[in-house]
Amino acid sequence: MFSKTISTEIDGNVLNKGLKVSQVGTGYYVSSSISTVVIYIDPYSGNNLPSMQSFLNEINGAVSLWNNVPNTRLKFSITTDVNAPRHIIMISAFLANCGDAYFPVNGLPGSMIRINTMQFAGRTFEQKRRTIAHEMGHTIGLMHTEMSAGIITADENGSPAVSTPIPGTPATDNTSIMNGGQCNSGATVLSAYDIQAFQYLYPAPLPPATISGPRYVCSSGVYSLSNIPSYATVVWSTPSSAGSVLQLSQNQPSPQKLTITNQGWYQITTTLTATVTTGSNPPVTYSMPVSNDAPVNSKPYNQSACTYLNVSHPAQSGTVSANSTTFVHSGCSVQVYLQLPSNKKIVLGTGGIPLYWSHSGPYLFFALPVNSQGTPFVFNIVPIENDGSCSSTLTFKTYSNNQ
Repeated sequence: MFSKTISTEIDGNVLNKGLKVSQVGTGYYVSSSISTVVIYIDPYSGNNLPSMQSFLNEINGAVSLWNNVPNTRLKFSITTDVNAPRHIIMISAFLANCGDAYFPVNGLPGSMIRINTMQFAGRTFEQKRRTIAHEMGHTIGLMHTEMSAGIITADENGSPAVSTPIPGTPATDNTSIMNGGQCNSGATVLSAYDIQAFQYLYPAPLPPATISGPRYVCSSGVYSLSNIPSYATVVWSTPSSAGSVLQLSQNQPSPQKLTITNQGWYQITTTLTATVTTGSNPPVTYSMPVSNDAPVNSKPYNQSACTYLNVSHPAQSGTVSANSTTFVHSGCSVQVYLQLPSNKKIVLGTGGIPLYWSHSGPYLFFALPVNSQGTPFVFNIVPIENDGSCSSTLTFKTYSNNQ
């Protein structure tokens, strides 16, 4: 525990408790450059006090309570080697209360934990572990759960703190191990909100992630973030310049997924961005280019005049409409101006086999055989890769009786 200059709270007796708003921290926390907080267990045993080294089982139990919290970047370890590097000294001390601890300062954990081992007499393993774990919580910036926000305080070493609400924690948590005034009573394990507070203050770094989904949106497309933990907050967005042509609908209850619907008012290329936040980590952004697409609706064509099997056919021209049928003369060369984008190709679909066909530059060339009236000749415009862009179908037939 710690004392304060304005609001005094000690582990064993609580004075001047303010209105509870949420679990709180000091506003000063351990730097991200520290991944393991090392505690030196001092062998001191003066004033007829038991040495802290005689409580290594309880200390290791307290360490495990914090280290077993998933999705965090901070761990504890202990050492009894006086020459080993350490961040904290844990010592047995004669106190009026169960214990006290220093707050973090300058990005370092609070450097001292003092435990009144005289009060351990007759206490259970769980109660002793609880006292130690509670004081460890103070060294990483957790204050008493029941404390109100905005209280200016200082620890035994004079290190400052301002009680700061921790997002996601509730108005009350009677099962919190960080409640004050519960020297040999109260919770003996971390509550769900103790865990949430620890995860918020010291979240694990995000693993590498990417957005997966189609490069083009024809009618709609589904996008997702791979490798993102379920507890992360994900916000999807496109620039305002994209207007509402691409309508975004974030999936629930899986915010790592997004559905984009193409309104199709005009052609647009933009950037899809996912902004991911975990606890107090700075936001991380992932992005990919996205364009809307439309099927081929109509294309101009020319059929040359020709004489085929002693039958003369006049030239004709017009517009080929997708998903409808265009009639041409047998044996005559047909040229369709497609001007396909680089991500699409044309393939022969199910139906008749032309006399010949080819796709060169912006044009589709073909001629249809005689006596094929009624037989559809199908050309499919499809994506070269599975990129989400639209497909279209152009269908041709010959006039009857080689006309």
